[in-house]
Amino acid sequence: METRENKKIEVAILMATYNGERFLAEQLESLLSQTHEKFALYVRDDGSSDRTMEILSEYVSQDERIHLVDPEASKMQDAKQSGWTLHGAKENFSCLYEWAEKNTTDSYYMFCDQDDVWLPDKIEDSLSAITHAEELEGEDQAILLHTDLRVVDENLKTIGESYLAYRALDPSIQDLPHLLAQNNITGCTMMWNRAFMEKVRLTHPYMYLHDWWMSLSAAALGRIVYLPKATILYRQHSGNEVGATKVNSLSYVLARARDTGRIHRTIRGSMIQAEGMLEAYQGLLSEDDTKVLTTYAELLHAGKLKKLLTIRRGHYEKQGRIQKIAQRFFI
Repeated sequence: METRENKKIEVAILMATYNGERFLAEQLESLLSQTHEKFALYVRDDGSSDRTMEILSEYVSQDERIHLVDPEASKMQDAKQSGWTLHGAKENFSCLYEWAEKNTTDSYYMFCDQDDVWLPDKIEDSLSAITHAEELEGEDQAILLHTDLRVVDENLKTIGESYLAYRALDPSIQDLPHLLAQNNITGCTMMWNRAFMEKVRLTHPYMYLHDWWMSLSAAALGRIVYLPKATILYRQHSGNEVGATKVNSLSYVLARARDTGRIHRTIRGSMIQAEGMLEAYQGLLSEDDTKVLTTYAELLHAGKLKKLLTIRRGHYEKQGRIQKIAQRFFI
């Protein structure tokens, strides 16, 4: 990859790819059609066996803003020791994040999936909102901004105008206890500043999901800002690693009833993740946040009654009626 030397690019977009040939070109075109043109796109492929690398190489040759990150050079050395598997979104984005922290000096950063479509003013609107927040909070404040998404099918036909409404999520909920139980910030909508990048690491083995970890980190170490606008066409198709299912629907209830193991894993994973945050941010957390994390992490070994009482008293509650019921039943 060419050395950028002293050339400062305002926004760095981090794209993770793996066997994404079907929709990749459409996503890349939406990036190149952004109203804010001053950005660099860094792509890390995780060993695709289809035409993904061929497509990427074509675009690299056409636009100097697009760069391929060497998979071996960017791979976290402790990934295997952490028990992570290859070819996962969490691993790929985490590798990109850690690589970008060490090799770039940009002011703002964004994640990008391989199969969505960015609306033309996504970067411009996000940049406007986060710089306004910095004017209020100061550039040294770690800030994580996120937006809504429009849920679409594989042909980009709208399924739901608002992903947050579709998932019964409330973006005004930004406190650590609630976010420990359920994340409401989607990685591909995020923009964060350099102050955030310098505080937050994505290498801890107890991290359950990369965007969930970032949400919790922002709640504990910085500030969360929500832009109430859909900036992405969030494509749903058979290959989604993490997709969108309409909450409070019969199909959602039936799907969860058939996969109760997933609910147990997520709840358990959220408690282990809290323990990881205590380790990762020792000395940086406030006394109150340390107590919040400790109390939630200790639920991993608590009895049913204590778990129910602690969730209620400590506000470690999921969002949405059906999700709250499931949490109390399966915890």
